[in-house]
Amino acid sequence: MQLSVVICTWNPRESYLRRTLSGLEAQSLPSSQWELVVIDNNSMPSLSERGFDLPANGRIVREPTPGLTAARLRGIGETAAPLIVFVDDDNVLAPDYLEKASHIAQRHPMLGAWGGRSLPEFETPPPDWMKPFWANLALHDFPADRWTNQRDFSCFPCGAGMCLRREVATAYVEQITRDSLRRRLGRLGSSLASAEDVDIVLTSLAVGQGVGKFTSLSLLHLIPKERLTLEYHCRLARGMGISIGQLNGRAAVRNPLSFQSTLSGLITVLREVSSPARKVRWAAFNAYREGLRNGWAQRSSTP
Repeated sequence: MQLSVVICTWNPRESYLRRTLSGLEAQSLPSSQWELVVIDNNSMPSLSERGFDLPANGRIVREPTPGLTAARLRGIGETAAPLIVFVDDDNVLAPDYLEKASHIAQRHPMLGAWGGRSLPEFETPPPDWMKPFWANLALHDFPADRWTNQRDFSCFPCGAGMCLRREVATAYVEQITRDSLRRRLGRLGSSLASAEDVDIVLTSLAVGQGVGKFTSLSLLHLIPKERLTLEYHCRLARGMGISIGQLNGRAAVRNPLSFQSTLSGLITVLREVSSPARKVRWAAFNAYREGLRNGWAQRSSTP
């Protein structure tokens, strides 16, 4: 078996998850070469009760501990293939996604984590001011392949469609089980904390494996109208800001809350002409500083 597909889901929109499963059934990689594990993160009613039709190589595993991080840890533990592909419950993979992911694994043995293009299908047209924030919705498009073994965020894959080597996944599990802050970086209930993807990528770099993004990998990301409001984007900016700030605060070698960094963040906010965009930037700015403060405090208090 070449790879394991892991879907982590909590009370999914049924029509979206069915499209995700249909996209997997249409994969060009023979089903004998991959498995599917769907982690039901305590949905009510359960996925089994809702009658989802899985591919013949798929199974549902119930994980009672809430949160995306707990679900991903369970998915890693339930699988055995050398390559793991995380697919969200609102992703529709291109038919050759798994086949191309496997080829990349063979051609680029120095990479530990990689992903591809995540293109939107909006339930309703988004407002114009929102386009600079599409990346917050895990929407990514880029013109050329890129990879790195440095902390270069332009090469970091997002969680939607992320491919992860088993050795990186194992290291991530070992590290995160000893670290309560890192276990809280992912989505939990209505929380929009969103740094667990970055944490996985940083784990790959820490164990000496590069990371990258490839144009040959493509998926459709289904975006419901509820995610196209100013209120949602402010909440999302706050969740992402705090969690990423905590990671960066812990990694800082000096106090990250300097006058220069504060001034730079304020300038970014004030440059926004659009009032909705400024509100999102302001939410992100304040949350990021809060996260930096928390992460730095934890680092400073650690012997």
